[in-house]
Amino acid sequence: MRQPRDRAGEDGGRRSASRGRLRWRVIGLACLAWSGAACAETYLVLSLLGDRVTTVTEAQQTDSRTDANAYAVAPLSGHALDDFVVGTTGAAIEKAAPGATVTLLRASDPALYASNDGWLDVDAAQIRQLVSFVTKAVPAATEARLLLIAPYRAPPSFKVESAALGSGSVAGLGFYVSSAPVAGENVPGFLGVFAHFQLLLIDVRSLAVLSREPVVVGAGHPASEAPDKSAWNALTMPRKVAALQELTQNEIRRLIPGMIGSRER
Repeated sequence: MRQPRDRAGEDGGRRSASRGRLRWRVIGLACLAWSGAACAETYLVLSLLGDRVTTVTEAQQTDSRTDANAYAVAPLSGHALDDFVVGTTGAAIEKAAPGATVTLLRASDPALYASNDGWLDVDAAQIRQLVSFVTKAVPAATEARLLLIAPYRAPPSFKVESAALGSGSVAGLGFYVSSAPVAGENVPGFLGVFAHFQLLLIDVRSLAVLSREPVVVGAGHPASEAPDKSAWNALTMPRKVAALQELTQNEIRRLIPGMIGSRER
């Protein structure tokens, strides 16, 4: 997948700068952070979602217990998707809790991404590793709450016409290519765009997971929408990126008020 320009990060930076609350600063080799003014509540935001995209090619399933789909994982250079995710989350927190300090982190330690599928069942060891990273990068963060955005594994589901289609199991962000017939369409096949992730609110001092919200969303686009009638080309590359951003943004904006707002009152 061709890496897009850091437009999401640029737009987020312009929005934040215009509000006079967030700015970039280097805090060490492990990460970069945007930091706001000191307030009563402090939130750190870290995404482990945007270092890769997965493309699934659907295969005919002959056994419901066996996943015959082909999975291709493409690493992404740069930080455009993660910057977009953290920027969206930080803005949602500021809206839900206007008096809070929000520091947006950017991970550059590959070890944090190495087992990102493993966040399906969060255990104490994972939380300790993550908090150790955060407190080394931001020593003053011991009283903060960490909002982590991490992959979540689940079966995909794409609404195409009146049917919900998809098979297998996927985590994170990516695309699903099917050549199966689609009801109501003369051209077989569809392109699915999926965002499977979870939001975890973690108390940095106690290591407790205060709140956890899984997200499993997908959108389907019939192959008939492509100029050449092939499923992969149902969306152009810029529209593929925009579709991933839209899915993540909508869910983050929907869930953050419930996770943050009730804790600020």
